[in-house]
Parts: sequence; C-alpha cells; structure tokens
Amino acid sequence: MLVFEFRSNRQVQVMGTNAVKWTGTRASSLLSSMHRSRGIGEKLILAILLVVYSIPIWWFHHFPSQDGPGHLYNAYLLSGWWKSSFPVNRGFFALNRAPVPNWLTTGLLALLMQVMTPATAEKVVLTLYVIFLPLAMRYAARSLRSSSRYIYLLGFLFIYNYFFHLGMLNFCVSLAWYLVFIGYWARNRHCLGFRQILILLCLTLLFYFSNGLSYFIGLLTVAVLSVASFFSEYHRGNLTGWWEKLVRPHIGLLLVVPLSLSYLALHGPYYDWSRSSPLTWGDISWMFSRLTVLTAANDNIDLRITHAVAAVLVLAFGLKCYSRMKVRKLIWTDSLLIAALLQFILYLLAPEAAAGVGLIKARIILFPLLTLVLWLTVQPFKRTFTVILTFAVVFASLALVGRDVNRYVWQAPMLDQFFAAADHIERNSTILPLSFHQAGYDPQGRDRKLKYDPFLHATELIAIEKGLVDLNDYEAATRNFPLVYEYALDPSRIIGHEREYGFPPQAYVTSYYRSTGRFVDYVLLWNVRAEDFSNADAQRTFKELAANYELVYSAPQIPLQLFARRLRQSSSLWPGEGSSRSARHRDR
Repeated sequence: MLVFEFRSNRQVQVMGTNAVKWTGTRASSLLSSMHRSRGIGEKLILAILLVVYSIPIWWFHHFPSQDGPGHLYNAYLLSGWWKSSFPVNRGFFALNRAPVPNWLTTGLLALLMQVMTPATAEKVVLTLYVIFLPLAMRYAARSLRSSSRYIYLLGFLFIYNYFFHLGMLNFCVSLAWYLVFIGYWARNRHCLGFRQILILLCLTLLFYFSNGLSYFIGLLTVAVLSVASFFSEYHRGNLTGWWEKLVRPHIGLLLVVPLSLSYLALHGPYYDWSRSSPLTWGDISWMFSRLTVLTAANDNIDLRITHAVAAVLVLAFGLKCYSRMKVRKLIWTDSLLIAALLQFILYLLAPEAAAGVGLIKARIILFPLLTLVLWLTVQPFKRTFTVILTFAVVFASLALVGRDVNRYVWQAPMLDQFFAAADHIERNSTILPLSFHQAGYDPQGRDRKLKYDPFLHATELIAIEKGLVDLNDYEAATRNFPLVYEYALDPSRIIGHEREYGFPPQAYVTSYYRSTGRFVDYVLLWNVRAEDFSNADAQRTFKELAANYELVYSAPQIPLQLFARRLRQSSSLWPGEGSSRSARHRDR
C-alpha cells in the first residue's frame, strides 16, 4: 500500500509537472499568436495608409508641382540622349561633367521612360517616394529600438511637405535616405566589418546623389550618434573598440567628400556664393509653431492644423522629458536631441542661398524636426498614449493631404487650359516661356496663398509632348543637374544677359538670333498683369513681340498667351527667312 501511494504521488508529481509545462507552452503559444496578430494588424494599417497617400498621385493626369515638369523634361532629354531618332534637338544641351548631387531621380526617370510614358514614369517615382519615406522612418525607429510600434507612423506627416509641392523630389528622397542611413548604422554599429562599411559607402553614394546638403547633415548626425554610442560602451567598462566605432565607419562615409570638392571646383566660379536672409525670433517662432515647411499653402485652415500638430509634438516631448528626468538616466539614443540641436544651430547660421542652391534654411529646418520625431518614435510611451499620439498626428496629416487634394481639383482644369496651347505649336520647335508673376489664385480669382506655382514650369510638359527645346529650362541653366545648356547657345546668358529672368522677366528675345543664328519660334507669356505694362523691362519684351510675333492662342480662363514667330520675306531681325512655315525649322 505504501508502495502504491508512493507511486501514485510520483505519478501525480509527473502529471503536475507536465501540466505546468503544457500550461507554460500554451501560454507562450498564446502570447506569440497575440503578437503575430498585433503585428499583422500593424502592417495592415501601414499598408492601408501607404495606399491612401498614393491615391492623389494617380488620381490626376499630371501631379501639380512647381519644378516637377522641369525634372521630367530633363529626364526625358536624358532618356533619348543616345537615340538617333529622338525628336528634341540635343545640340542645345550637353552632359554635365561635374558629379552633381541630383542624379538619382533623374536617372531613375530616364530608365523608366525606356518602357513607359514620361507621365507614368513620374507617377511611379512619386509613388516610390511616398512609400519609401514612412518605411524608412519605420526602419530607423526599429533599428534604434526594436520594440518601437505604431508611433513610427508619424513619418507620414513629412510626405506631402512644402518641397514635395515645389517638385524637389531629389531632396525629398534624401529625407528617406537620411533615415535609412541612420538605421543601417544603428543596426550594425557593433559589427562594422568590411561588408558593412561597403554597404554604408553605397548608401552614402545614393544619399549624395539625392542631395549634397542632406548628405553632410546625415554625416554630422551619424558622427554624433557614433560618439554617444562609444561613450555609452565606455561607461559600461568596454574600453576597446574606439577604432571600429568611431574611425572606421567614417572612412567609408567620407569617401564621397571628394565628389563634392570636384563638383565645386568645376562649377563654383559660376555661382553667387552666398545670399543671406536675416532671421528674427518672430520668424523662428512662427515657423516652429506652425510647422510651415509641412504645408503647401499659407492658408489659415492648413496653419491651424499644423499648429495643432506642433502642440501635440511639444506635449509628447515635454511629457517624455519630464518622465526621463525623474529616473535621471540617459541612453545613447538621446544623442538624437544633440544632433537636432546642432542642426538647428546650422539652420540659424546658414545663408538662404549658396553655390547655386536656394531655400537652404527651409531645407535644413526639416532635419531637426525629422530627428526630433525619430527620437519620439524610440521612446517607451504607454500604449494608450502611443495610440492617441499616433492617431492625432496621422489624422492631422490626412487632413492636410485632403486640403492639398482640394487644391489639385481646381488646378486640374486650369492646367488643361495651359496644355491646350500645345495644339498651336509645331513639333520640334523652340519655345521661350516667360512668367511675369507666380500664381496663387483659383479660377474665381480667390487668393489661395499657394507657396508653389504649378504653372511656372508647366511649359516643359508641352515640350515633352511636342519635342520642343525649352529656352527657359532652369535646370540646364543652373549647372546643378545632369544636363546643361551648351555655352554658345545658353539662353540664360544671351536672352537673360547673365541674370535670372526674374519677375517680371528681363528678356531680350531677338538678341538670341543675333548671337546664335537660332530662332525663338514661340514665346509663351504667363500671368501678365495690368501693372506690367508700366514696367520698362516688360515694355521692351512687349515691343519685341509686337514687331516680330503674332498671337496664336489666348486661354479663355487663365492668364496665358502664346505668340508664334511671324513669317515674312525680309527683316533686319530675321534676315533671309522664307515665307513658308517650314522655314521656321530650317536654321535650327
């Protein structure tokens, strides 16, 4: 009986142990399935948002941006550079020999145009950017803190920013590379071998060829993080590895610096090197309290939305700083705040324009905002607060996109009228678009306070359709892009007399034929106003047009006029020109 009891107790013990093991395994399996389902839900939300943010790109025939048509036109020229049957006369252009940091999206567009239309290629690249930026924020956040969830969706706030509507796609893509750059370094900072250094170098090249300014800011940020990471290890007693952690990573990163020096050596003499723009604390306060770089218009509703976003971010920052001060513990990722502070100081000290690059201050200020948001994404907020913060910012971001779409809706029919000018232009001609004022008005004449002009370079979409040479191609004139004008035919040098055309434009139209023997076949005037007729520069342009051109198209509801070169037997301005319209193309 005793033996029986002993064996029964033993059996009970074994059964109890197995039950505990089964229960633990079951609980672990249950937790794992919960994490998986939560992960699936998180990815589903991310996918839905990516689709929603991509819809405006495909909803309209042309995405309305200021410089976007210029980028597309130059990519179109590059796509057919080696094709003998290409419709545009490439004799006006030359490949830029300098390693300019704007090759990435231009080259990608040119490659895509081998298999699709320019309009579709643009939509594909814009969509890739819309997807890339929030995924880059997710990658960077999870590289710095693997348990970061949902809050990285704050990255959606930066997609439809001011520069996206300006059409500065290379710069916008560089924001994503900035995050990928930080994320890859963070994931591999303890094992930076030859392979990792080589990948960092490749990322650096992609970063540089998106935007040179962004590359140097990224280099500064990684340097700050490297020092912080090293001293964190040092504080824990790990006294080795200074070469691997501080020096070796930056050897690969600094290999791109000679490209910048080569670029400046080749083109530096052409540039007005610095143009300052004094800042007041009122300007700084307005910019940070309204986050103006995230809006496409200075509209009251847009600014109220961004003001609310700024308040939410300040609240989250303040609460986290307070909780961290109570525990009195710093971690190495807090050096992101030091990087953001250095970026802000750079913003204060930087000129408004230098080396042919404008809006430098406005570009720089995006980085401390982006870095601050990245710091927030790696903080261990309570789940309820994380959900509220993420929902509030994403909802505000969607509201801003809705405001943008509303503007696209009324811009679309106006752009259609603009493109109708193409029906009055012969193929393989030359065209000189002159903009007298930037547009910010809707069809009813209401001031919508736009910060970008979707009509400023819209002529280049007509140039793509008709195979035209655009004589006001700002990319070819600035030397910051893959293609430049041939020096002897550079219209900015001849028509503009070595100056930007400006508002109203200072253009000497007939001087182009006298200097080059090439005709300006068409002149497109945009947004001429009554006060321009009393301006001396505008009057000279109007007199040249009256003497040598005829009006062939005037848009019914937008301020656009198209003039074609008048055909006649003899002229002191157009010597030897025949009377047939085909003679217009004979001397090009």
